[in-house]
Amino acid sequence: MVVSMLRTLLGDAKFFQACRDYLNDPLLSYKAATTADAERNFENQFGADMSHYFNAWIYGAGTPSYTVNWATTGNNITVQLTQTRTAGATVTYFPMPVVLRAANTGNTSNTTLVFYDRGDSVFVAGNGITLASGVAGNTISVNLAFAPATLTFDPDNVTMATGTTTKVTSLKQAAPFATEVVTDKAVIYPNPADKEIILHRATATAGTVTITDMNGKIVLRRSVNNRSEKINTSQLAPGNYIVQVTENGLLTHTVKVVVQH
Repeated sequence: MVVSMLRTLLGDAKFFQACRDYLNDPLLSYKAATTADAERNFENQFGADMSHYFNAWIYGAGTPSYTVNWATTGNNITVQLTQTRTAGATVTYFPMPVVLRAANTGNTSNTTLVFYDRGDSVFVAGNGITLASGVAGNTISVNLAFAPATLTFDPDNVTMATGTTTKVTSLKQAAPFATEVVTDKAVIYPNPADKEIILHRATATAGTVTITDMNGKIVLRRSVNNRSEKINTSQLAPGNYIVQVTENGLLTHTVKVVVQH
């Protein structure tokens, strides 16, 4: 089911490409492979850090359940995702795909919606993700080609979650995903950058810095353990990049950085 959810998140094209990349990874030729090696290849297709997903589903225990409230305005549907975990679960939040099938009156038109619920934000998924496809929080809105009348939770059982859907009168419209998530936990400078950027955080919590290009490809990832860390950007081609900082599996900072040499 972990693999089934990976396929759901990436969509068939990117999922099977990730499988081929893993099988043909030159770093693994005639060597033993680990879960981290598989994760690395799937991340390249997914477009973002997946350590929180793998940590929860490979090494954690328990399963999630969802209460999905939804509302419509014309062809627009807004969904609010609330996750609970089974008693004794060792994971505080299960990052995962949430699969919903929307249909019009009479079920003459329907579509399957795939969202990546990360706990701190929700992304449109099913073909990897991009930062522009997400919103902070647990509520997201999308436009359909028809007016939705019914919403069904994971009708084909491709995930490990159970869930119920309830139509409500209205939900607060989801705000666009910010280009920069401003918190007191991290500051990244200078911007534009040349040969390095400096990450300064309020605490020395263990975390990860991930840099992706504008196509979603991961170009740099490294662990951070100090309040201030220098990140070498001299090997990056000039252009725009997305820098993300995660701590305890949750995103704490996202900023677009321009690299100029």
